[in-house]
Amino acid sequence: MDKIHHYMSEQLLTIEHSAPVLEAAIKFRENSVHSLVVTHNQDFVGIITEVDIIRKVVAEGLSPKEITVSSVMQPPTVKLDKKLPMVIALQVMRKHNVRHILVTDQTKIVGVLSIKDFASFYCDMVKDPVVQFWSNYECLLDKAPFDYAIDKLLNGMIDHLGEESKTGKAIRNNKPRAEIARIAEEEGLEDLKQILQLSVE
Repeated sequence: MDKIHHYMSEQLLTIEHSAPVLEAAIKFRENSVHSLVVTHNQDFVGIITEVDIIRKVVAEGLSPKEITVSSVMQPPTVKLDKKLPMVIALQVMRKHNVRHILVTDQTKIVGVLSIKDFASFYCDMVKDPVVQFWSNYECLLDKAPFDYAIDKLLNGMIDHLGEESKTGKAIRNNKPRAEIARIAEEEGLEDLKQILQLSVE
């Protein structure tokens, strides 16, 4: 589970290099994405991100209707094979000072790897239920996903804490979350207590 293809996004949305930046911004909003692959004559020539638009267009007081994607995008595009380890991808990002890499499968572009994808990768490596909980930050504002994340956190904490933990016993005995939070505080599990307090407010 350390290969690029386990963590990349297969949603490969594109925009033509001559398009106005406003079109890119609309695509970001409509597709709930933060980056687009830029094309020219059917070739992939770069990547444009929301940050690019904010820093290079909005902050400069320029018109997103008049500035083209090619003026804002990040060239050249870095490509890596999907079977390479994630650590290689991070090394390449650091070397080229980029936050996105195009992923290939036998030279064909099949996805995009973002620096944000390393949150999931390192959470899988650490196996800490609290870290994994916070890695789901994008869905924590909605009640159903939040409750699911809490249940997953508590189930993970049972094995993480071990047999002797009072908090672990409280979780196994299905005690109310407020009581589990109180016991967690007594055991010095401040991060778990704070998360559980969010769920009972």
